[in-house]
Amino acid sequence: MTSPPNQPKRAIAPYAQACALINANGSIDRAKGIKSVTLGKDAGRFCVELEDSRLDVTELVPVATLTTGGYPGFIYIEPGISTVCSNQKNTLLVITTDQDRSGVWKPFFLLVP
Repeated sequence: MTSPPNQPKRAIAPYAQACALINANGSIDRAKGIKSVTLGKDAGRFCVELEDSRLDVTELVPVATLTTGGYPGFIYIEPGISTVCSNQKNTLLVITTDQDRSGVWKPFFLLVP
């Protein structure tokens, strides 16, 4: 099965509310439960909008990790609603940096159990 053009492949993750492999340019390689990814104004800021608008980022415990193409570096998830992501309750702010903690666009995996 192939995805339509510009559509990510569907990820198989039966126990996840949402998950994705997100590329450094913000494109989605494969996903489940992810509506969109937009790049923030500052380097390394990704706003990941969840498909289910009932999901509230202040109640979730998401996990993110850099892919092997993202090392060395760091990844962080804002633990609540972010002004960078227009204060949307169903949008996570994910930040990726280089080893000096300067914002840099890096590929990562995201999981919302």
